[in-house]
Amino acid sequence: MKDREALFYEYVNSLRKKCHDSDEKQKTEFIELLKEQNYINANSNWSDVKKRLCFDNRYSSLSSKYEKEKLFNEYIKKNYLPELHLENEKEDKITASIKTREQEVERELSFHLKELNKERENHKYDAIVSSFKALLADLVKKPEISWREAKKILRADHRWADVRDLRDERRMHYFDEHINYLTKKKREQFRQILTEMPEITLTSSWKDVKKNVLNDPRSKLFSSDSKKCEREFKEYISDKLKEAKNDFKELLKETKIITHDSKNLMKTSNHLENIEKALEQDQRYLILKCVEKERKEILLSYIDKLHHKGPPPPPTATDYVKR
Repeated sequence: MKDREALFYEYVNSLRKKCHDSDEKQKTEFIELLKEQNYINANSNWSDVKKRLCFDNRYSSLSSKYEKEKLFNEYIKKNYLPELHLENEKEDKITASIKTREQEVERELSFHLKELNKERENHKYDAIVSSFKALLADLVKKPEISWREAKKILRADHRWADVRDLRDERRMHYFDEHINYLTKKKREQFRQILTEMPEITLTSSWKDVKKNVLNDPRSKLFSSDSKKCEREFKEYISDKLKEAKNDFKELLKETKIITHDSKNLMKTSNHLENIEKALEQDQRYLILKCVEKERKEILLSYIDKLHHKGPPPPPTATDYVKR
């Protein structure tokens, strides 16, 4: 009895093994069938694919619909999902790169638009300033006028509408600039009168030249106030004297006969007379004849300076210092 039971179970196990082996073979053949389908990809759908497989025995031999779909999904997951993941990653990177570039382009465009608007505003402002300066040049001719008086004259002109957007403090600024220009121009014209008068020297007094200066009709363009003309005359003489003294000092530097030994040579020879004879050849020395004492002091002061300074270094020493 026991032998029969053992034989029975052995037979059943044998049948089970054959069924299992058959199932595994059917699965393997089904997978091979899927591999042969070149159109299958990561986006393939089982409902579409099975319609094209149903005529193959390897499809029919696997009876379970659930098993077929399960094997199909596993096949897709194993063979195509990693590739799909990489493609998705690549697409994500491309999308991110495009987005970053779009943001950069947007920032650059925004910057350029701001710069363009700024440039337009600057051009607009420059045009307004030019219009206002032209208005000043046409209507404000005398530097004595006040801003309040000038403003009334300017407002009466139709061109005032073109400069309405200019702030009042900027208008006052350009008005002051214009007045300074007019004042400077009138001073230059008055000084030109003084320069053209040969009787005016570096020691001339206002009393000596007043009549001739005021008789020149051009002086009235500067001012009808004698005191103002006198102040400008004195400033002119002072400036000319300073200029002449500076020119004379430059002449002394150019005069080769004057050296660090000059002070000692003056004690034993007529070296000073020789220096003065050499200087007499230059107008920068002669123009100071009217202030001869000051001219002599400048000369002696320069000679003392060279004496204290001592002999100049030899050329080789100078080259070494430069290096």
